Parts: sequence; structure tokens; C-alpha cells
Amino acid sequence: MNGENTELLHDCDIELQKISKWIDSHKLDSNIKYLVPYAVMKSCGTIEHVLKSTLYEYLIDGAPCETQNFLQKKILEASFNPSSEKIYQLLKNMNRSWNDDFKKRTRDSDDKDKLDSLVSLRNDFAHGSSISATITNVIDYYESAKIIISHIDNIINPTAGVAGGA
Repeated sequence: MNGENTELLHDCDIELQKISKWIDSHKLDSNIKYLVPYAVMKSCGTIEHVLKSTLYEYLIDGAPCETQNFLQKKILEASFNPSSEKIYQLLKNMNRSWNDDFKKRTRDSDDKDKLDSLVSLRNDFAHGSSISATITNVIDYYESAKIIISHIDNIINPTAGVAGGA
């Protein structure tokens, strides 16, 4: 994973921890109802960006300009949620063995479900519903989403080792 993506994940970690500390020390403040949805949007948006960027950067390495332009539109500029189903679809379309490996790595964990919960919260809020999750839930979902990103990075870049900070 490139340094920019690692930094984005780290910056989001710091922001979520600051929000959590603020909420813990202001439990009765009405602003909490805004901070948790913000945390959902920030964390899910960060995961979406890092997922797209990780896949794009790998695929364009050494690719002709036309391929890079195509991938930019189909991956970076595409509008999609980083759900486990979308990840399966992307990996399957790029390399079936990546998809198989991803399924094996995530088979016995609840990380996919937590990622999907984060995406679901984002969609609920985006469509006008209130969020009933706590900041602790959001942070937990985000941590699982980072594990998913780490798996993807290790699958497509097997010689790169463990993704820094993810």
C-alpha cells in the first residue's frame, strides 16, 4: 500500500479517536447526533478511497496511457460502496484467484460483516435515516474494514508484506 493510503488510514484513526474522546467527555451534548454520522461518513469514505486507490495503483503499473485512463474512470471515478459483495465482484473481474484468496482469508472472520455494517450505516444516513450505532461501533467497523483492505493489499501485492498500519 502506498504511503498516501497508509497516511489516510492513520489520519482517520486519529480523527475517530478524537471524536470518541470528545463524546466520552460530553455524553449529554446534542452534538453527538452529528458526530457519529460524520464518523461513519469519514471512515467509510476513507475505506472506499483506499480500496479504489490500492487496486488502481496496482493495475496501472506499467500499463499504457489508454489503459490507465480507462481504469481511472472504472475504478477511481466510479461510484460504489466498498461492500464485501462489491469487493468480491471487483476481485473476480480482475483475477479469479484473488477473489478465491480473499474468500479464504475472510471466511472465518466477521470483518466482512462489520465492513458491510459500516457501508449500511453510511447508506442509511445518506438516505435520511438516523444512525443508532455508537462511536465504539463505528471504530470497530472501521478496524475490521482496515483488515479487509490489508487482505486485499497482501493478495494483489504478495511480495510487499503486511500493509503499513492497516
